[in-house]
Amino acid sequence: ELKIDKELIAVPPRGVRGGVVSLSQMRGSDIAVMDECSAVNIKTLVDCKVILGPVLGRVVAQDCHGCVFTMVAHELEVRNCTDCIFYTAFCEPSVEESEGIIIGPYNGTLEGDFA
Repeated sequence: ELKIDKELIAVPPRGVRGGVVSLSQMRGSDIAVMDECSAVNIKTLVDCKVILGPVLGRVVAQDCHGCVFTMVAHELEVRNCTDCIFYTAFCEPSVEESEGIIIGPYNGTLEGDFA
């Protein structure tokens, strides 16, 4: 069961203060983390749009389906995801047990909208 449905979630600058961010069990939501993070753990997102401000460590996306991610990250690990797009900068992607994954160049800014 997905806990958050069709929400707009925004974490402003200085909202995380370099900590770890966890996103899980969301459907049809727009998520923007506009602060520096040490790592981001993403699990069970469906049809979501996610923008991540600089991630100094690893982004792990697991069990995500039909999502679009825009991020600046050091490392990206994708596991058991389907039909997702990852727009990344400064990233070494690793994709395991996933289908329909597209990895493209960073395409946005932290001030971009969810149009």
